[in-house]
Amino acid sequence: MVIALIQARMGSSRLPGKVLKELAGKPVIDHVIDRVAAATTIDRVLVITSIDPNNLPLIHHVSGRGTGVFVGSENDVLDRYYQAAQLTEGDHFVRVTADCPVIDPVLIDSVVSEHLRTGNSYTSNTAPPTWPDGLDVEAFSRTALETAWTEATLSHDREHVTPYIRTHADRFPGSNVASEIDYSHHRWTLDEQRDYQFLEAVFQMLERPDAVFGRDEIFSVLEAHPEILKINNQIERNAGSR
Repeated sequence: MVIALIQARMGSSRLPGKVLKELAGKPVIDHVIDRVAAATTIDRVLVITSIDPNNLPLIHHVSGRGTGVFVGSENDVLDRYYQAAQLTEGDHFVRVTADCPVIDPVLIDSVVSEHLRTGNSYTSNTAPPTWPDGLDVEAFSRTALETAWTEATLSHDREHVTPYIRTHADRFPGSNVASEIDYSHHRWTLDEQRDYQFLEAVFQMLERPDAVFGRDEIFSVLEAHPEILKINNQIERNAGSR
């Protein structure tokens, strides 16, 4: 069984409350949940957040729409993933973050299919990044997650979930699903107000903004309106994790 664990919280130094911010008629978190659920390789979707009281509006919203929610450690996100996994029957887990409102279900399926085909401990589309920022997908086995939870001691490894797995490739065989064209300079994530303006512009240009469209539709919009790229393309990728 493959379980998707969507990491979400209300706190954000650059764009507070972004996961419940309305985008094209519904909250950002709903876009993420609907898109992850549309992936055919995903058996169950679970949102995982922290015990910070500020997350209560998020918890109420997600549970109210019928999606499962797990509440765990605020700073030890690796523990949050591990404890959530313990409550499921998942053999493999997919990590997606809630700041990715245009995450592509087809790309999720590509990563999960590669993960299951190879039998690897870890599979992603970010090593090295070749897809737009905001389409990041990681898949890992239950065994890899449990081992990382048991052995990882550095705060960076606990906060960002998968660094321990990625830096011990000799113990956790992995593979990467790369794009034939390097699109890593594209920024489709939501971390700052400029990102929100970019995403708003993209959704407004789509014929059916309420549909679960894929990356090809976004590329078509950007090809027809290259000026949209200039809204947020000066923001450094993954600056927060560094």
